[in-house]
Amino acid sequence: MPITFGMNLAKSWGDIRWSGTVLMKAYTTHTEESEVFLSYQRADQATALELANDLDQQGRSVFVDVHDDTLLPGQQDLDDALVTAISKSDTMIVIVSDETQNSWWVPWEIGVSTPSRKPKAMYKPQTYRPLPTYLEKLRRLRNASEANTWVVVHSKLR
Repeated sequence: MPITFGMNLAKSWGDIRWSGTVLMKAYTTHTEESEVFLSYQRADQATALELANDLDQQGRSVFVDVHDDTLLPGQQDLDDALVTAISKSDTMIVIVSDETQNSWWVPWEIGVSTPSRKPKAMYKPQTYRPLPTYLEKLRRLRNASEANTWVVVHSKLR
């Protein structure tokens, strides 16, 4: 299954390749459905890409937003692209670390997905700080195998 990457075109990224897949350079309308939307704080990008690759190898379709960390919520093209990508995914996995509480994107993305009652879980909640309250009720996934099993159970695209 493909990994779909949302990418900011404000910078010149060139023809970036990762795991042999050309990244989707977007902030255009995202039209493909995916089983998983990965939400993460920029400091956790390596973990997000590793999980995306693991899920891809298990046959899951994954959307990962790779964006410029200087962008803020409220920029219409970015907001629209993320809302569309979230709405076209079956589930959301939130990468959690001590850095998560420094993100405004993670709570924003969770908020966008909430009205649809999209199944959400958190990945690697090995934090030393208390979890932000908006994450406390999410199912905890401790490894890629648990994440894959959870997606299989909750995805409509099976």
